[in-house]
Amino acid sequence: MPRRPSPLVGLLATFVLSGCGGGGGGDAPPTSVPPPAAVDAVVTIDNRAATILVAPAVNRRLLGSNVQWTNGSDGLLGSAGIDFAPAPLAQAVAIAPTVIRYPGGGLADTYHWPQGIGAAASRGTCLNVFTNAQETVRFGTGEFLSLCDQTGAEPLITLNVITADASESAAWVTQVNGDPAVSTVPRCRDWEVGNEPYFVNDGHPELNRTAAEFAAAYNAHAAAVIARDPRIRVGLPLLGVISAGLVPAERRTWNEDVAAALTQRVDFIAVHDAYLPFFFSHAGIPPDSDMLRSVLASAPAVDADLTALRAQVAAHASTAPFALTEHNSLMTVFGTFTPIPRSDGIPCSLAGAVYTADLLCTLAKRDDVESAEHWSLIGNWMFGAMDEAGDPRPSGRALQGLGLVFSGRRLPTTIAGPTADVPAFGALPAQTAMPLVNAFTTIEGGTLRAALINRSPTRDLRVRLACMGGLGGVGGGTTTVQVLNAADPLEQWFTAAGAPTWVNGAFSVEAAALVVTLPAHALVIVTAAVPVAPTGIGRSAPPLSASAQFAAAR
Repeated sequence: MPRRPSPLVGLLATFVLSGCGGGGGGDAPPTSVPPPAAVDAVVTIDNRAATILVAPAVNRRLLGSNVQWTNGSDGLLGSAGIDFAPAPLAQAVAIAPTVIRYPGGGLADTYHWPQGIGAAASRGTCLNVFTNAQETVRFGTGEFLSLCDQTGAEPLITLNVITADASESAAWVTQVNGDPAVSTVPRCRDWEVGNEPYFVNDGHPELNRTAAEFAAAYNAHAAAVIARDPRIRVGLPLLGVISAGLVPAERRTWNEDVAAALTQRVDFIAVHDAYLPFFFSHAGIPPDSDMLRSVLASAPAVDADLTALRAQVAAHASTAPFALTEHNSLMTVFGTFTPIPRSDGIPCSLAGAVYTADLLCTLAKRDDVESAEHWSLIGNWMFGAMDEAGDPRPSGRALQGLGLVFSGRRLPTTIAGPTADVPAFGALPAQTAMPLVNAFTTIEGGTLRAALINRSPTRDLRVRLACMGGLGGVGGGTTTVQVLNAADPLEQWFTAAGAPTWVNGAFSVEAAALVVTLPAHALVIVTAAVPVAPTGIGRSAPPLSASAQFAAAR
């Protein structure tokens, strides 16, 4: 997570709505239907058979999550011992993350895996950098891998390159993957070499490293773990372009300085540039209207940031894919107020959930993002997709809904509709003509699914879904509209009982197209029958085991 930086200039003013110009929206079909006067926007979906034949599979690895080693993994374990708490575990299975990252953000910098193996009574301790106390490791490597098995998730491990040496990392790979000569598939394929080394930790300056020091550590740890198991992949954490404004001036060339000193390969690039809009706490609590507008405008900014970062790493001849190994909405981090200010509670609000869905739908249209891990699965103050009792927060509901949409094949989709000019706010850059509607559409057999996001904080939008390959039967249960929304989109659900959930929405069929109303600041999922695709086209295989996922990925 970002630390508190020096302030940036810029407060959010009011959205300026423009006319129905072209709006981003990803893969473009050959033609699109201009929006008629009767609707605010048209989403044109190319579901023709010839298109489906070549459509790429949906990247389900974007539906990942994070867990921490501390506090029994924030409530996944019971109050004592190393057994899972039934309700949180059941909800973890329901959310069904496809990738789970461990041992957790800044906590990885002081985590030593040997302290978390063996019987509960024999476990050792590690420093919890947030409490400044030594804590017994109840949620260790075995519990983490068990969670992955029970949820069907692929494990992703972040190595401690700050307070552990390379031999400890290599031994961890052996502990998890065994002997490469004996096992055919690594239990954990992806290993992230460090967390956020570019940030300055004011509370623990002993954990800070220069770019040169980190590059040396990366080279040593990467070489050691690859030598131990050549089948694995190693990831390099780099500073997002937006995030460069959150570090001291001398660290803003971090990526270039690290790249110049690398001697080891980089298989993926870990990026944490999606903690937005991030308003600086010392400036006070911003007005609700500014907070809502900026949260809803954040996903396009991340997309632009990744494009800028892609150009930056291309200068170093790197084509490694991105992995957003942490992401969530983030406004302020006061952390000590009672009651907790609304600005702190954005991650567990409806607005935060809509941003999460918008971000993942945006990333799903890119071919250079291989995974994304929501921060985080449970508890963890405001950030968990469920509370410590196992009740889903709005982000958990959104992730479950996207689990249905992210299946089958990705369809080319264009959007024509209203746009907005968005002034800068906190870390959020100014944007011109930001589309107010985002859409991500998929097909699986004869079922088309669409995730639709209304980025307007105040305006309901009537949207036409035009299918170039036609619609099948509608009505009679073959078409459904589900809406995730709340009267107060900024209400925080620290305790999630009673939090917003999915409700049925209405639709109409007009001129052989579906017409759906997107309420302001809402996530809407549409499921509809379409002409059945050619045999085997657009269909997903049954869920793979973790081992089979790794084999398929290679």
